[in-house]
Amino acid sequence: MPNGTIRFEPAGSESFSAESSIDAGKYSIEAIVGLGVGSYKVMISSGDPKQMVKPGDAPGMEGMQPAAKDIIPAKYNLKSMLTAEVKASGDNVFDFTLTK
Repeated sequence: MPNGTIRFEPAGSESFSAESSIDAGKYSIEAIVGLGVGSYKVMISSGDPKQMVKPGDAPGMEGMQPAAKDIIPAKYNLKSMLTAEVKASGDNVFDFTLTK
Protein backbone atom coordinates (compact mmCIF):
# COMPACT_ATOMS: atom_id res chain seq x y z
CA MET A 1 0.00 0.00 0.00
CA PRO A 2 1.66 3.25 -1.08
CA ASN A 3 0.10 5.51 1.56
CA GLY A 4 -2.69 5.81 4.06
CA THR A 5 -3.24 5.68 7.80
CA ILE A 6 -3.26 2.97 10.43
CA ARG A 7 -5.10 3.38 13.73
CA PHE A 8 -4.92 1.24 16.86
CA GLU A 9 -8.01 1.48 19.10
CA PRO A 10 -7.90 -0.14 22.56
CA ALA A 11 -10.16 -3.17 22.88
CA GLY A 12 -11.23 -3.27 26.51
CA SER A 13 -8.00 -1.90 27.96
CA GLU A 14 -7.38 1.51 29.44
CA SER A 15 -4.70 2.36 26.89
CA PHE A 16 -4.87 5.29 24.49
CA SER A 17 -5.45 4.96 20.78
CA ALA A 18 -2.65 5.83 18.36
CA GLU A 19 -2.48 6.58 14.65
CA SER A 20 0.33 6.72 12.12
CA SER A 21 0.74 7.61 8.47
CA ILE A 22 1.62 4.80 6.10
CA ASP A 23 4.30 5.69 3.56
CA ALA A 24 5.46 3.14 0.96
CA GLY A 25 3.78 0.39 2.97
CA LYS A 26 5.60 1.22 6.22
CA TYR A 27 4.50 2.89 9.44
CA SER A 28 5.81 3.36 12.95
CA ILE A 29 4.51 4.67 16.22
CA GLU A 30 7.09 6.34 18.42
CA ALA A 31 7.62 4.70 21.80
CA ILE A 32 6.95 8.00 23.58
CA VAL A 33 3.48 8.16 21.95
CA GLY A 34 3.30 4.38 21.86
CA LEU A 35 0.72 1.84 22.65
CA GLY A 36 0.27 0.47 26.14
CA VAL A 37 0.19 -3.26 26.80
CA GLY A 38 -3.11 -4.77 25.70
CA SER A 39 -5.37 -5.70 22.81
CA TYR A 40 -6.17 -3.34 19.96
CA LYS A 41 -8.55 -3.18 17.02
CA VAL A 42 -6.60 -2.08 13.95
CA MET A 43 -8.08 0.08 11.19
CA ILE A 44 -6.29 0.80 7.91
CA SER A 45 -7.46 3.45 5.45
CA SER A 46 -6.30 5.05 2.23
CA GLY A 47 -8.20 7.74 0.34
CA ASP A 48 -8.63 7.59 -3.42
CA PRO A 49 -5.76 9.74 -4.76
CA LYS A 50 -8.00 11.05 -7.57
CA GLN A 51 -10.24 12.70 -4.96
CA MET A 52 -7.50 14.13 -2.74
CA VAL A 53 -6.62 17.83 -2.61
CA LYS A 54 -3.37 18.32 -4.50
CA PRO A 55 -0.53 20.78 -3.92
CA GLY A 56 -1.35 23.97 -5.81
CA ASP A 57 -5.12 23.69 -5.30
CA ALA A 58 -6.68 26.85 -3.98
CA PRO A 59 -6.05 27.39 -0.23
CA GLY A 60 -8.95 26.24 1.92
CA MET A 61 -10.16 23.62 -0.56
CA GLU A 62 -9.61 20.88 2.03
CA GLY A 63 -12.73 21.93 3.91
CA MET A 64 -14.83 22.31 0.78
CA GLN A 65 -14.32 18.88 -0.74
CA PRO A 66 -15.99 15.76 0.60
CA ALA A 67 -13.69 13.20 2.19
CA ALA A 68 -11.98 11.01 -0.38
CA LYS A 69 -13.55 7.59 -0.81
CA ASP A 70 -11.56 4.90 0.99
CA ILE A 71 -9.95 2.49 -1.49
CA ILE A 72 -9.36 -0.09 1.26
CA PRO A 73 -12.26 -2.52 1.82
CA ALA A 74 -14.40 -1.85 4.92
CA LYS A 75 -13.26 -5.17 6.43
CA TYR A 76 -9.96 -3.40 7.19
CA ASN A 77 -11.34 -0.13 8.57
CA LEU A 78 -15.01 0.59 9.40
CA LYS A 79 -15.77 -3.12 9.90
CA SER A 80 -12.23 -4.16 10.79
CA MET A 81 -11.53 -7.57 12.22
CA LEU A 82 -7.78 -6.85 12.40
CA THR A 83 -6.27 -7.01 15.88
CA ALA A 84 -2.90 -6.59 17.55
CA GLU A 85 -1.71 -7.66 20.99
CA VAL A 86 0.94 -5.34 22.47
CA LYS A 87 3.13 -7.18 24.97
CA ALA A 88 5.35 -5.80 27.73
CA SER A 89 8.45 -7.32 26.15
CA GLY A 90 9.42 -8.04 22.57
CA ASP A 91 9.51 -6.10 19.34
CA ASN A 92 5.74 -5.57 18.96
CA VAL A 93 5.98 -5.45 15.17
CA PHE A 94 2.65 -5.82 13.38
CA ASP A 95 2.42 -6.46 9.63
CA PHE A 96 -0.93 -6.84 7.91
CA THR A 97 -1.58 -8.37 4.50
CA LEU A 98 -4.59 -6.76 2.81
CA THR A 99 -6.49 -8.44 -0.01
CA LYS A 100 -9.39 -7.17 -2.08
